[in-house]
Amino acid sequence: MIKRTIKIIDTEIFYSIGYRILVNVSLLILMIFLQFKDISYKISSNYFVIIWISITSYFSFKLFLKGNRAFLMELSKFSSLRLYSLLWLVMIVINLHWYLFLILQMLLNLDATLGNALLISTVQFVLAISIGMFCSCFWRKNIGLVLIGILAIYNFVACSPYIYDGASHSFFISELLFSVNDINKTNLAFLTVYILFFVGLGYRLLKGNMRFRIWKNIALIGVFMIVWCSIFVIEKNSYQNIQQKEFCKTQEDNNTIYFRGISEKKAKEIGNIFDLFEKEYDIIGEDVISENEIYRIDKKFLPSILWSFQEEKPKILNVENNQISLNLLSKSMYNFEQPDLLRSFMEEINVEITNSIEECNNNCKYTLHLISGYNMCMLSNVAKELNTESGQTVYSYYKKYNEDFLEMPTTEFNFVKKIAMYIYRDHSEYAAPVYKYMANNRPNNDKEFLDELKEGFKNIYYDKEIQKVINELKY
Repeated sequence: MIKRTIKIIDTEIFYSIGYRILVNVSLLILMIFLQFKDISYKISSNYFVIIWISITSYFSFKLFLKGNRAFLMELSKFSSLRLYSLLWLVMIVINLHWYLFLILQMLLNLDATLGNALLISTVQFVLAISIGMFCSCFWRKNIGLVLIGILAIYNFVACSPYIYDGASHSFFISELLFSVNDINKTNLAFLTVYILFFVGLGYRLLKGNMRFRIWKNIALIGVFMIVWCSIFVIEKNSYQNIQQKEFCKTQEDNNTIYFRGISEKKAKEIGNIFDLFEKEYDIIGEDVISENEIYRIDKKFLPSILWSFQEEKPKILNVENNQISLNLLSKSMYNFEQPDLLRSFMEEINVEITNSIEECNNNCKYTLHLISGYNMCMLSNVAKELNTESGQTVYSYYKKYNEDFLEMPTTEFNFVKKIAMYIYRDHSEYAAPVYKYMANNRPNNDKEFLDELKEGFKNIYYDKEIQKVINELKY
């Protein structure tokens, strides 16, 4: 019966088994290609697969629910439960290759443990089929397909591991991939509740179950809402409990680290990154960190929706009162096993530290471009000193990025950054004097900047590489 059903689906939806294979192979090739991009593309491929399974399930369930197609399987001889179970088995068989794709993606591209890979893949796979099954109950005018489309667009626009706007998101179907080895239990709870709701209410809405009174369906929706809201209540209580705890204390080199909500190992890992940035900023003469030998790391996990009801959402980083305070807002912030997320964290921290420097807020183009060029070298140096595989991957990324940037054609928009990079790389002892000199003199145009550089630092101005940049510049 399963083979017969698959044959009907191939004929009625894909026109033939050959077309179904062609479409799925084409999509699979595209999904494999995305695995060679950064983590945002990998996550995009993940929710695209889930949406595709949902669409396939939608049309398959719809095919046997529509009145004018019911004769295809002589539905009168099937109970609703038997039909329901049969179609589920068919969907599992048809989409089994996508289930294997999800598992391999977790294992090979995201370095998940086998247990976590199986858990996340299974939850996502079952969720995808249940979404398609539930939406097929609204097949008239393809309302169900529109609902799947809205979910797809929302995830495409909003689902990103680089946005730290909440510890969990109610409708992200791929958020578990943000930290595959430190599972986001809140998001897992949301997805599990959705599965139970879609399966339960979807079954009741099947043709053979219309005899159930409407108030029973309303009651089921009410139970779902209560459970769904309970997750937020639990998360709110957990957040408040953490905020009531005292900070733990540890040391990293000469710096004191206060932390809560995370392990001491992770606190030291973050403290080490701060310490490396401290050494880099010492090179340009900024003691924005060196005077602040206290690091305070606080876990502030709330679902994104709940932050909307808070008086104020905390900043990621604060540099004040002789200390650096870091607020961890999501697991993706400190998932340093993933090079892309480590790089994102480093850049976020570097931006916040740079913004705390007074000279960077004086709206002087040349000061800003100098610090920007310095930052490109800083990030590379910090990554180089990280004794982890992901750290070395990030270092390779910045090394290539900086080399490519220096090889780019010189323009009025990048020549100061290039000069800054050469200063920081080849004449680091002049990084601080040049920076302070330009901050004090505030040149108004490119010619003034070069004149100031020539007057104050002739040996820098006539450096071979810097002269090459100046000669390439066209006014």
